[in-house]
Amino acid sequence: MTESSKKRVRVLEYSLTMEIMASFSLAFLLDIDFDKLNESKSLGNTSSALSFSQKVNLLLDNKSITKEEKLKLESFMNIRNQFMHNQSADSYINAVGFISGLKNRLVKMYPDFFLETGLEESIEKCVAELYSDSLNILGNYKGGKMDKLKTQSERKVYIKKYKILTETMELEIKRVHKSIKEKESEFLDKKEISEMLGRLKYEILLNANI
Repeated sequence: MTESSKKRVRVLEYSLTMEIMASFSLAFLLDIDFDKLNESKSLGNTSSALSFSQKVNLLLDNKSITKEEKLKLESFMNIRNQFMHNQSADSYINAVGFISGLKNRLVKMYPDFFLETGLEESIEKCVAELYSDSLNILGNYKGGKMDKLKTQSERKVYIKKYKILTETMELEIKRVHKSIKEKESEFLDKKEISEMLGRLKYEILLNANI
């Protein structure tokens, strides 16, 4: 395998992982089972599936990524597209050279990579760093993803509280009912019943605030 082919394959592997991460992010937001992602018409591998750019736009609309982060994701995918679709893009220098303004953008993003090494190696380091940053961007929880995570956490807490509350109410009501049934007198002690109902109310309020 030539050096040029190795670079193409490496960039392709990077992009496939990013595609999966973008799909996972949207699957989380849309309540799509990760295990059934391949069956999804929008996030699977069919011709009807969303493109990476469309997925990124949805994440931006949802505020799960910022405009600056979108620019990094797009910068990487622009390089990827050159390697995959342009036969003349047989090096990092050439691939970036076909994209207007990208070299200067990379220098601003990662200035330290251009201090000592040659241009080809510098851009190669930038691409690897873009890939690493992109995974962090797609894996972060903020905006809509953070809101969804909070909602899920609150729901779990609510379900736990509701279950405890329900169990407590059933036990207390049974205890009060049993106590009333076991009264020997046909006349019930109003004070005693009032105390039992008071305890029941206390137990309910106590567990409602767990």
